[in-house]
Amino acid sequence: MAETSEIFRELVARYEDSVREKKDKLADYRRQAEAYTSFLESEIAEDQERLDRLRAELASIETSKAHRPAPPIVVSAPRVKSRPPKAEAPVSKHSEKPAGNQSELIRRTAKEILTREGRPLMQSQLYLKMQEMGVEIISTDPKELVRSALKGGDEFRHISGQGWALADS
Repeated sequence: MAETSEIFRELVARYEDSVREKKDKLADYRRQAEAYTSFLESEIAEDQERLDRLRAELASIETSKAHRPAPPIVVSAPRVKSRPPKAEAPVSKHSEKPAGNQSELIRRTAKEILTREGRPLMQSQLYLKMQEMGVEIISTDPKELVRSALKGGDEFRHISGQGWALADS
């Protein structure tokens, strides 16, 4: 009979350990869910602020009656300031779609500038010419975004010390 109670005591102890592990795992999942929820709420708030600014700009353009030059072209892709915590949750839409449209705009504009100039230009020169044309690049480091966009385009080549040129020139 003593062996039976010892076996039973061991069985209860193992079951208690199993329940404790499940509780710990649940607490960890709850922490991850809270962190991810907080991340998404912050991201949504930033997106909503950006959307409000864009709506206000659109309203001012539509209500403006005075003739003025065309507004600058603005391509704004939402930025992700930090990555969401590791969790078994869906990936943020922002990390799935980086600023592709903005890169396309940069490449298209750079091609136009380099064709017109007929010589290589440094990325800072390209950026200034884009600003003069009314192209607004939304980035914390627009010159780096210009470099990255050109590097990603087959139609450009970088010449050390001279800058960017069209690949076929």
